[in-house]
Amino acid sequence: MYCRSSPAVGIHLVIATQRPSVNVITGVIKANVPARLAFAVSSLTDSRVILDQPGAERLVGKGDLLMLGPSSSSPHRVQGCWVEEAEVRSIVKHWIDQAPDFTDDQSVGADTATGDAMAATVPAGAPIPGAGGVTNTPPSLDITAAPPAADEDGDELLGQAMELVVETQLGSTSMLQRKLRVGFA
Repeated sequence: MYCRSSPAVGIHLVIATQRPSVNVITGVIKANVPARLAFAVSSLTDSRVILDQPGAERLVGKGDLLMLGPSSSSPHRVQGCWVEEAEVRSIVKHWIDQAPDFTDDQSVGADTATGDAMAATVPAGAPIPGAGGVTNTPPSLDITAAPPAADEDGDELLGQAMELVVETQLGSTSMLQRKLRVGFA
């Protein structure tokens, strides 16, 4: 319903998935989404789920994509932009450096015990204003922080996963599966 009537009122939907599946991207959804973009996928089946035809499995990645527009029956190969993670980090650091200092009255609703609302605007290791000396140093860099313990169910992988995400600053499912050597559910 939303897919069908949303363009009429100026709402545009973007449906994205790491692993395309016919259970998720149903025929009804595909019928009501006028344009499709497919980045590099691992198999012919994945390409058929997205585009209803092969092609996306032969893409090279790094912004390479196939676009199937509403008025076209065959996809067009397009080079989208590709931004390396180092470039993203550099831009975020620049924004943080340019951000003004916050005062307590600007952080209404922030959890001043942890400074969560302002942690991204304060350089690593610096005290967070109004947080009573709390810094935004990641737990992996704080030598006094104890590693997370297993939860009540005894899931020791949870603590390892939390440490991994904090250390690498990445939290993708595939990365956790590779590093922790666990299979797909």
